[in-house]
Amino acid sequence: MYDDNVPDLPEDAPGEKVADSGPPPHPWFSIWFRPRATIRYILDVDDPRGIWMLPVIASLAVVFLPEKHLYELAEELDWPLTIGILGLASATAGVAGLYLSSWIGRITGRWLGGTATSSQLRQALAWSMVPQIWISPLAPLTLLLFGREWFEEAKPTIEGSGVLSLAYGLLVAVQFVVGVWTIVINMKAIGEAHGFSAWKALLSTLIAAVLIIVTLVVAFYILIFGFVFLRSMAA
Repeated sequence: MYDDNVPDLPEDAPGEKVADSGPPPHPWFSIWFRPRATIRYILDVDDPRGIWMLPVIASLAVVFLPEKHLYELAEELDWPLTIGILGLASATAGVAGLYLSSWIGRITGRWLGGTATSSQLRQALAWSMVPQIWISPLAPLTLLLFGREWFEEAKPTIEGSGVLSLAYGLLVAVQFVVGVWTIVINMKAIGEAHGFSAWKALLSTLIAAVLIIVTLVVAFYILIFGFVFLRSMAA
């Protein structure tokens, strides 16, 4: 999809065409520190085929996140079955979330003067998931190193080992830093797609989140009142 034998690009102003200067040499790497140039080239090429695979891969990493409920579920069933069920659910949710986010993000971005289409936002949002894909092997690694103690407040084995304590601190630090940086990349990607700043992208995202929450709350109360009304009519 991308030509790797080209020079690197300078960081560009929002909305500036950069495809004529050549793409970043490796989007999987350049997205980390040159998100605007990377996203601008991707949008200039405008080839969204297979873009759904990025959220699928990123969401599959959630299956291996060291969450207590996952560990308990796997103990009741078994790990292959648990991973299979959660893998299918996470992949489906990842793709659905990508399309929903791009649709709502197009609307809220237009309110702030943005110009991105839903397709452009899908590409920007999907590629901003790359850092999470890169660190996804850390999730099963934490489970392998620390087991159930990773979820407990008391960590006698970890605290009693200098090596495990160091590994624990490094893993937590890496996950936190990459998580924060992923948000930064996401805002820059949305901003580049819309042609405005990352701060406006943050505002657009917050507005979209409020809209989703309000919609869900309203839908919930409509269902509740509808159920109560139907029961009163049937009484």
